[in-house]
Amino acid sequence: MFGFSKKVKLVTHNGSFHSDDVFACATLQIWLDQQGKKYSVHRVGHTDPLVTSGDYVFDIGGIYNPETNRFDHHQSGGAGKRANGIEYASFGLVWKHIGLNFGSKRLVGRVDHFAQAIDATDNGINLFNLNSIGETPFLIEDAISSFNTGWDEGLETYDQFITAVNLAKQILKRLIRKATSDTTAMDIIDKAYQSAENKNLVVIDQPLGRFIIVETLGGHNDTVYAVHPDSKGNWSVVGMRADANTYATRKPLPAAWAGLTGSEMASVSGVDDAIFCHRSLFTCRAKSKEGALQLVKIALKS
Repeated sequence: MFGFSKKVKLVTHNGSFHSDDVFACATLQIWLDQQGKKYSVHRVGHTDPLVTSGDYVFDIGGIYNPETNRFDHHQSGGAGKRANGIEYASFGLVWKHIGLNFGSKRLVGRVDHFAQAIDATDNGINLFNLNSIGETPFLIEDAISSFNTGWDEGLETYDQFITAVNLAKQILKRLIRKATSDTTAMDIIDKAYQSAENKNLVVIDQPLGRFIIVETLGGHNDTVYAVHPDSKGNWSVVGMRADANTYATRKPLPAAWAGLTGSEMASVSGVDDAIFCHRSLFTCRAKSKEGALQLVKIALKS
């Protein structure tokens, strides 16, 4: 499949570029960089011989065949769609087949959430509705599109494409790095859940962050609270959300704690080192693990 003796030829279409071909190119470059392989980028017309002879051809050529490194989606019938109905564009196709070189299926799936947004836009799929204000948000597609040369600039489109790809590489590297961190955290959280004697409470002994804990444990309907250390050495209690689209929890913390801090929180809760409770009653904090566990015990009985 590989075995290249010279520079790997990355081939895509010329003219205006979009976020899907830019991020597809960025994905391939990051992967080839990791292998120490040299490559060249070619932006060509549809009849150019490189469309047939290039080593990786994406967003041009009318063929989707990962065995021959062809990743286009413009052909009749497209190149398939995800289970949620979002069709693949060139970025998603490349990531689908290259992503596992960066980590687990879980990691691939997390980065694909980003790819889905780009693929959807390129395929004309609307992912949001405007509110009454009517102004559209500034999307990653808009940022990439801003690098296309204006009619009055006289800039080389190829150079602008490479500039956009370099930006995309930095973004994608951070997404992969974050997904690597997140999936490692999720594995730790999964193990903590499995080892918990009472699944109502899951104790995590590493400062992984509230959001990844809530996301991971949210799929377990029997979990009500998690306890974990924060980056400042305190211990937090976090309630599991009733559903993914709200901060409302399955069991709010006691109403009498809402918005309390310091000695007032300690006095009202009866836990000596309790220091904080969010006014929306989805998280509270103590100075020690023991204090946090005491807060959970009280909350579960309330």
